[in-house]
Amino acid sequence: MNGKKRTLYPEQLNGYLDIGILEGINAIIADTGYRFEVMVVDEMVFVTVLTEPERKKLKEERMLIFDELE
Repeated sequence: MNGKKRTLYPEQLNGYLDIGILEGINAIIADTGYRFEVMVVDEMVFVTVLTEPERKKLKEERMLIFDELE
């Protein structure tokens, strides 16, 4: 990012995607106006990258509720 190499280490979660790593990525890309958003439905995880206006529009028009990353 911006010429700097970054290394993040996901947790091992018995074959499941470690969505906690997205918090670190969001911190790195914070100045871009984009952030990773997550929606967990049963054992499926939907991950996308959105701007705040895109997130707000999906919430208002499609009633999608994204999970808060910890």
